[in-house]
Amino acid sequence: MRFSRQRIWALICIVVVLSLPYIIHAASGHIFFFIIPLGWVVLVRNESFLKLGVTKTNLIKSIAIGIVTGISLGLLAGLILQMAGVEKASLDSAKIYALVEPKICFSGSSYPSASIYMLRQSVTTKGLGYYLLFMLFVVGLGEELFWRGFIQQYIFAHLTKQKALLLTSFIFGLAHIFLFFFVSGKIGILFLLIIIGAGLAWGYLASSLGNIWAAAISHGIAAFILWRFYFFKV
Repeated sequence: MRFSRQRIWALICIVVVLSLPYIIHAASGHIFFFIIPLGWVVLVRNESFLKLGVTKTNLIKSIAIGIVTGISLGLLAGLILQMAGVEKASLDSAKIYALVEPKICFSGSSYPSASIYMLRQSVTTKGLGYYLLFMLFVVGLGEELFWRGFIQQYIFAHLTKQKALLLTSFIFGLAHIFLFFFVSGKIGILFLLIIIGAGLAWGYLASSLGNIWAAAISHGIAAFILWRFYFFKV
């Protein structure tokens, strides 16, 4: 394997992501959202980062759209949950994170779940800022790199654009099936529909703007607002 500049950068990114649990002393399963697309597309297939939507195309426009849609989607989803009578879940009930995240990372089970750890730190202004950064760069960017940059692009090669958007968003929604650990069946279905709808929006942004930045920023901000202010009791 000849290491081109693309491969070197991908390898550096993977090493940094793998080091993250040791840096923040918490384990996040989101590291695999970075490793899988970067490892397969850039390291194995020797294709460009552009294949994953990591491009400067429409960058400034994408940042602005990402911020606006992220705030809008986060508030809208929170409002829907409030209208449905969803009560905030205790962080102590989030045992699925504590059980799963540390064990699927290479950091050992002694580290807590990064998702819950960051939420617990968000009670201070500084901690809230760190949680926002975590949601933007680990959750938002990581998930969009995988779902819209990787999965959606490969489905595009086999289906029409509309069908690819729908299928990617549907699979993306099903990946959040763990929410049924926190809410009842009907609320869980409502939650999955909200996530599928958000996935459609992010898929459209990635497709129409030619990059994943708007979707990543929007995803990170929306998740930050929803989890911190509407879903979990911090």
